[in-house]
Amino acid sequence: MHMRTFDLFEHATMGYKAVKRGFSWPAFFVTVFWAFAMRLWQPGIIGLSLVVIIVSVPGLAEFEQRSFGNYGLGLVIGLLFGFKGNEWKREGLEARGWHHAATVEASNASEAIALKGQKHDV
Repeated sequence: MHMRTFDLFEHATMGYKAVKRGFSWPAFFVTVFWAFAMRLWQPGIIGLSLVVIIVSVPGLAEFEQRSFGNYGLGLVIGLLFGFKGNEWKREGLEARGWHHAATVEASNASEAIALKGQKHDV
């Protein structure tokens, strides 16, 4: 099984959460919905605003062979969310009272949380 690096966050009343380092596929595919689900209001509102602009500005919403079009802009937004998503998630947890407890190598988030007592900082 492929090992990934996870940052473990601890909250006094809510336990532990694991956030993978690196690219976030859920953030890439469902950008704005993912941001709101993760309680990341600022990226969600900015992403939603960009989507509204893409749809409402004449010419951007129409795919033309020689223009970047909404497909290209949508891809750029998806890549931004994919590359920055887990970083934003870590920052959001810290802003809501979670603190970084450890960094561990694990195959998935559940395994990372199970390793919480071992606290292997990578």
